[in-house]
Amino acid sequence: MYEPYTSHKDMVVDGRAAAFGYFYLTTQNILSMLIGVLKHSFLSKSVSQINLSNRIFDATCLLF
Repeated sequence: MYEPYTSHKDMVVDGRAAAFGYFYLTTQNILSMLIGVLKHSFLSKSVSQINLSNRIFDATCLLF
């Protein structure tokens, strides 16, 4: 059964817990976004290097 707050100190502790939870979730979201951006940039760079190496190979084959 739910019991109401007995003192102001109980409300302050809950406020701190809520602030910590907000900070934790915000930090987790930012880190997750940065990891996603880095993953995307790494994959796109890898794909462009593969395409470039294929073009160089094709050009070399045409010369010989």
